[in-house]
Amino acid sequence: MRVYEYRAGVSASQSANPLTNVAASQLRNRAPVADCNATLQNHAVQILFVSHSHDDGVFKVGSHHLVRELARLGFAVAHVSTPYSTAHALLSRRGRERNRLARAGVRVDASGVKHLIPKTILPAQFSSPAYLSRAFEAVGMRRPQLVFVDQPLMLCDAIFELGAVTVYRPTDLYLHGSAQRLQSKYVRRFDAVAATSTEVLARLPPADSQPRTVIPNGVEYSRFLATDTAAPRSGAVYVGAIDSRFDWAAVVSMARAFPDLEISLVGPVSSPPPDLPASVHLRGPMSYQDVPGYLALFSVGLLPLSADPSNSGRSPMKLFEYLAAGLYVVATGVSGLTSRNDLPGCCFYSGPADAPGGLERALANHGPNTAGMESARAQDWREKAKQLLRFAQATRLPQSDTHGVDRVAK
Repeated sequence: MRVYEYRAGVSASQSANPLTNVAASQLRNRAPVADCNATLQNHAVQILFVSHSHDDGVFKVGSHHLVRELARLGFAVAHVSTPYSTAHALLSRRGRERNRLARAGVRVDASGVKHLIPKTILPAQFSSPAYLSRAFEAVGMRRPQLVFVDQPLMLCDAIFELGAVTVYRPTDLYLHGSAQRLQSKYVRRFDAVAATSTEVLARLPPADSQPRTVIPNGVEYSRFLATDTAAPRSGAVYVGAIDSRFDWAAVVSMARAFPDLEISLVGPVSSPPPDLPASVHLRGPMSYQDVPGYLALFSVGLLPLSADPSNSGRSPMKLFEYLAAGLYVVATGVSGLTSRNDLPGCCFYSGPADAPGGLERALANHGPNTAGMESARAQDWREKAKQLLRFAQATRLPQSDTHGVDRVAK
C-alpha cells in the first residue's frame, strides 16, 4: 500500500507526487475532471457525496462541512445520506426528523448543496441498488466527476457505474456486521482512499496499487473562534454523543477530585449514566449553531474516550472546536492524539484513575488557550476540502494538468 501526505500550497511538480503515475487502464472510460480554475467560474464539475449522516441532525459531521466548502469553491455538490426505510419506521420510534426530511425529497441549503435522504422498504444494506440510482438522478448527478463515499452500508455497483473518480472516505473502524462485509467487498474498487485517521486506514484490507492517504477531520474555524478573549471562563464541558464510546468513569473521577468545578455534558445520552456527583450536569442535545457561544463560557473541554475499540480510530471534530474556542483540553491519550505535535494546551491521561491529574494540569493555566486557537486555524474545513479535492484529482490527472488543482488549493 502506498500512503501519501498532501500539504497545502505545494504543487504537484514541487512534491513529485507519485499519484500521477496512474496506470493507463485506470484512466479509460471515466468522466474527465476539469481544470479547477474553470470550476470557480461555473458549476460544470459535479461532486457527489454518499454519506452516513443527514445534514439536519443534532450533529454536524465531516461530510456536511466538506460539501459546504466545496460548494463555496464553485462546484455543483450533492449529498445523499443513509436512506430511511419502512423497516426503520416500524421497528423504531426514533428518526421522526429523518423521516420528515426523507418525505420532503431534495432540499437545497444556503450554500447551494442538494441534500437527499432516499426512502426504501428495507435498510440500505438489504436494498436493491436501484434506489441509489434513482437518488443520484433526483439530485442531478447522472455523470458526476467526483464521488466520495463514507457510508459502507450504501456501497453497491451503482456507485461505480457513474463513470466518476471514486474515493472512499472511511471515518470509523468497521469491525463487524454488514458495514465490515461491504467495506471489505468494495474497498479495492475505489480509485483512492482518504481515511480520517491512521488507525482507520491501517485496518482496511490491503491494496498495493491503490493511492491512500489520511485527512483528519477539521473545524469550522470562523464559527468557533473565540472573539472575546477577556471574558471570564470557568468549568469544564463536553459536547458530543454520550454513548458506549464515552467514559463515564473518567468524568466521575474528575468530578470527585474537583467537587466545586461545574462539569457540563451536552449531547444525546444513549449510555446509561452512573450516579453522578452534584457538580455534573446533563444538558441534553444542543443546536450546532449554539455550541460556539456555549463553549466560550468554559475554560476546559473534555474528551473522555472509553475503552471501546472504535475509539482507537477516532478523529474527533470536537478537539479542534475546543481549541478554536480557546479551551484547554483534557483527553484520553489514544495514539491518534498523543502522536500529534500540533495540540498545544491538550492534557492527556491514560485512564479514569489519572484523569484528575490531566484536569489539574489544564486548570493550572490562566486565560484562553491562545496557542490552541492559532493551531486550530490550520485545521479549517476549507483547507480540508482543498486537500481532499487535490488528492482525488491527482489520482486521475496527468502530471501536466495538475497546475489547476494546485491553484485551487492555494
